[in-house]
Amino acid sequence: MFWTAVILFVVGVVLSAFFSGSETGFYRANRMRIVLDSLDGDRLAGWLLWLTNQPSLFVATILVGNNVANYLTSLAVVLGVPSVLPAAMVPTGELLAPVLLAPLLFLYGELVPKHVYYQAPNLMLKRTGPLVLLFTFLLAPISMMLWTLSRFLERLTGQAPPQVELIIAREELEQFLVEGHEAGLLSNAQRQLTQSLLLIANRPIAESALTVSKFMRVRLETPQQEVIRLAKRYHLSYFPVENPQDRRLIIGYVRVLDCKQDPPQHESAEGRVKAILREIPALPVGMSHLQALQYLHKMREPFARIVDSRDRTQGLVTTHRLVDSLFRGS
Repeated sequence: MFWTAVILFVVGVVLSAFFSGSETGFYRANRMRIVLDSLDGDRLAGWLLWLTNQPSLFVATILVGNNVANYLTSLAVVLGVPSVLPAAMVPTGELLAPVLLAPLLFLYGELVPKHVYYQAPNLMLKRTGPLVLLFTFLLAPISMMLWTLSRFLERLTGQAPPQVELIIAREELEQFLVEGHEAGLLSNAQRQLTQSLLLIANRPIAESALTVSKFMRVRLETPQQEVIRLAKRYHLSYFPVENPQDRRLIIGYVRVLDCKQDPPQHESAEGRVKAILREIPALPVGMSHLQALQYLHKMREPFARIVDSRDRTQGLVTTHRLVDSLFRGS
């Protein structure tokens, strides 16, 4: 009976160490590395990635596993004390044994494994991953009940797990950038650019818009030579063209490159801005910063109008301003 108690106690401590360490490892692991290993064809990494995307199921498995480990250690104490102490001292021994064994259980069943997994989470998960998956399937009948209850409470409280996962992924990506910079894989400028991209990518372009009055404008009847003169004076490569009836309305733009270098021999429509007028693309006011920048780059347009649902111009945004905000992070 004594050796049975010893074996049960050792198994309980080992299971407690395994589940406690795995819990720390999953929350500490760099998920991007797991994704990359999965893309390389690592099946174990693929299963671990699936499990990290099911946090409720994983937590339920850890809770059930820790309870099983605690039950084994308690059973070991109950079986071991009568086999060591006389019958008269058994009640006292059963009270003192948990107190004496608690530091041992805490040290080797909690503190040490958590520290090891905290220092090398990805490495430890890769080595103990098969056991994690094994216990996930073995404890699935009980874990699924807890997971179902968790999902019900999430729906009842209105909490959206995908949003939580996106926040975690963003924090992990920022951590990955910092690690890459410390390892010398990313320069300081590259890290700052990527962090700025994460910061402003989903912001609406309305935040970067400028009013029409901020731009130097020309009219339809403005001579092309006047456009060239203004470009040299103000160091500009294009000009918005305003509506003759309402100067606040922009009907197009003109590129300085399209203007004739030689003045025409006589005044005609060919020498005016309207001969080379270009259409300004219109972007919805709710479009994100990154989407607008991708569109303008693809279309090779210098700027665009920001319009509301009624196609009314709310402002102008330039490619240069969008790119500059990436480096400034605002």
